Amino acid sequence: MKQITELTDDCVWHATAVEGPPTGSLEQDIETEIVIVGAGYTGLVTALRLAERGIEPVVVEAKQVGFGGSGRNLGHCTPTFHYWPFDKIKKFYGADYGDRIIAMQTGAADHVFSIIEQYQIKCEAVRNGILRLAASPRHLKGLKAQKELYESHGLRGHMLDSREAEDLSGSPRFHGGWLMEGAGHLNPLGYARGLARAALSRGAQIYTQSPVEGIEREGARWRVRTPEGSVLADKVLMATGAYTIGPPWPKLNTAFDNVPVAGLATAPLDPKYRDLVLKGDHSLVDTHGDPILYKWTQDNRLITTVFFAGRLGNDPQATRDLMTRKTKWVFPQLEPVKWEHYWYGLLDGQYRTIPRIYRLDENVYSCLGYSGRGVPTATAAGSVLADLLEGKDEAQLSLPVEQFQQVTPGLAALQSIYMKWTRVRDRIRLKLDGTRDMPPVM
Repeated sequence: MKQITELTDDCVWHATAVEGPPTGSLEQDIETEIVIVGAGYTGLVTALRLAERGIEPVVVEAKQVGFGGSGRNLGHCTPTFHYWPFDKIKKFYGADYGDRIIAMQTGAADHVFSIIEQYQIKCEAVRNGILRLAASPRHLKGLKAQKELYESHGLRGHMLDSREAEDLSGSPRFHGGWLMEGAGHLNPLGYARGLARAALSRGAQIYTQSPVEGIEREGARWRVRTPEGSVLADKVLMATGAYTIGPPWPKLNTAFDNVPVAGLATAPLDPKYRDLVLKGDHSLVDTHGDPILYKWTQDNRLITTVFFAGRLGNDPQATRDLMTRKTKWVFPQLEPVKWEHYWYGLLDGQYRTIPRIYRLDENVYSCLGYSGRGVPTATAAGSVLADLLEGKDEAQLSLPVEQFQQVTPGLAALQSIYMKWTRVRDRIRLKLDGTRDMPPVM
């Protein structure tokens, strides 16, 4: 499988995002207080927040702004956790950190949209909410409990009956759901490029096509070397995520496991379908273990994604064929769709699925392990990292600073097995619930 591709290969965002600011490669030796490796959301938001405070960081990027997960994801901005209930998070981290992590995540979309508004970032940003729809009647109970939990932390929403769910989604396949109003969606590469432009406007420096070839101590400072230049800095942040290539710091790529996903985008559809499918421009995700996800782009494309499992994802044509049938099943009023774009991306997966800040050495840090919660979580984490690098008391941060840990290998394989199992489990549960109308499978 081709896991790391050039962004121009087939990613829809490269065809639709606004142009980014001009950047060049690092071709000289420079000095700064803080150097950030990686021009994705984490690195760019950290740079922006530091620059807003009068610190002028340097960002070095091996490829281009948003090359990795920041330019390949689906653009959903949902300020929730993947799997964990709040009591589990507090068990992981203790009550104090648990409360701060919960506050960070539930407020993460506010961070995203406030930055977009402040810097007038053109990235197709829409904050109409996300439809969490029930695949069976029993799933409504769980959604109601989630709604009440998140609402107690400031995320407004309301429950939908089956008629309301069909009216908003355009799909007759669901049994009601939860409209969470605080969520939204955007063009992810456009957002990354806008963050870069904002950081530059505040005094940060960004160098692209400048892969880090080594990081060495020089007295009390650190020398970050690229092919044609270097940065001498007091502090270093590794913000490379799943695209930690090399790696520039020993074993950094063992702190996560690469989990592959594929994105699909239709050709632009007839605008009439915008009144029939997701007419409120919401994101949609359902409660299947292998969830159904859809959103519109500004130019009338439907976007969806698949996790890899067997041929699914690995075989582009078979995956396209399945997703055509599945989309027709979800939205029967659509004509069979053509998937004009098909691209790969990687998640930096780890078992807690909450980003981890590691102290790699004195004044050298990394933050990774987002596990697919990039848009809101990386934005919120960037503010936390700016606090850390500026010198805020670590005990007061929203994320703990931990000693480096390698992840147990095999997460990607487990993800594939899990997806296969959830498809079987879902069909059994749905049949037990009396549901006979099942989504197509490969």
